[in-house]
Amino acid sequence: MEKSYLRIFVDTLLVSTILLLVFNYSYWRLIKHEKNYINKPKGFFPLGNSGRYMSNYRVWPAPKILVCSEFENTVNFLDLFFHGGVNKTHDEIFSKSKFANLKNALMNDINGTMWQLILFTQNPMKRFLDNFLDYCSMYSRYETESSSFCFYCNGEINCFLTNLFDYLKDKSWEKERFEPSLRDRLFAPQFWKCNLKIDSSYYEIIQIDNEYNFYEKVLNIIGNYNIPSIDKAGVYDEADKIYSSLQIRRNKTLLNFYENLLTKNEYLLTKFVTIYFFDYYIFSYEIPYF
Repeated sequence: MEKSYLRIFVDTLLVSTILLLVFNYSYWRLIKHEKNYINKPKGFFPLGNSGRYMSNYRVWPAPKILVCSEFENTVNFLDLFFHGGVNKTHDEIFSKSKFANLKNALMNDINGTMWQLILFTQNPMKRFLDNFLDYCSMYSRYETESSSFCFYCNGEINCFLTNLFDYLKDKSWEKERFEPSLRDRLFAPQFWKCNLKIDSSYYEIIQIDNEYNFYEKVLNIIGNYNIPSIDKAGVYDEADKIYSSLQIRRNKTLLNFYENLLTKNEYLLTKFVTIYFFDYYIFSYEIPYF
């Protein structure tokens, strides 16, 4: 009988020891995971779009074309073929209209669907880095990296992106329409602009960094209109000049340095994709792995 009790005691002690070891190991893993989790963003929630950003447009009334573009040379290129173009602000288009979408507001008519809307976009990573190098990197083009414009970050991309995230998060909750500042124009998501919250499905989207997409769509747009004495070879040459100018990078060494810092840091990359998720999604760019 005593041996039986002893055996039960030993077995119980052994099981308890095993359970204790399993618990301690599990607890250690949980704590380790939690420490890693604490150092990362809590979940992934793409930054929203309040639709309050007031964009400017280039409008050609005769062919009924509207362009929204951050790249002035793309607008100048279309001016070569379409005449009578005028610049329009958000208020000039919408203030006297009861419609919220561009096509109807341009004619102030529920049947005003004849307009063609064109949007030039850039890969979000390239766009961010191009503007960051010009304004907020070490040895920036405009020597503004230590200014309030760059959150006093002195060329440090971690500092800049963290502050930019907080700044844009607050902006995304704006209840009133706002005139964009230079910082907004350079670093706010492209999806905030051009009335895309309502009109995204109506735009012809042209990617300036996709050679095939750029040439095909630009040439098709011009070819769809009866433009007298048009020289197709001349159109292609002009398109080639524009495309080539948009691919120029001022400092490839510095660009590669900051791109590596951004893409190799999971925390930073998560914040970056959180800001620009809808740019990747709506404009069909491949989202970087994070």
